[in-house]
Amino acid sequence: MKTAIIVFVLWLWVALPPCFSEWFDGEVSKVDARAQELIITEQDPITEDEEATVISILSTTKFSGVKSLKEIKTGDEVSVEVSYDELSDSWQAISVEVAGAGA
Repeated sequence: MKTAIIVFVLWLWVALPPCFSEWFDGEVSKVDARAQELIITEQDPITEDEEATVISILSTTKFSGVKSLKEIKTGDEVSVEVSYDELSDSWQAISVEVAGAGA
């Protein structure tokens, strides 16, 4: 019984962290197609300070409203679902949603 509990806890410890994601909503301040990065600026609702976040775009990233990173323009409003990768110390995009891209 103890072995089963230990195996279950270890499985949860390994399997669950990749399942968690976070959303960033903001305005695109820079698109770096060469580095496959998107920099968005969002306003903190409490302090009203603007914070820039660098997000890595992967080959598995899904896009909504545009077909690829190349279609995203500076000034576009985006919602990005991301997960944090501890090995590369970066936010990695799972999906990018752009409303009115390039308008």
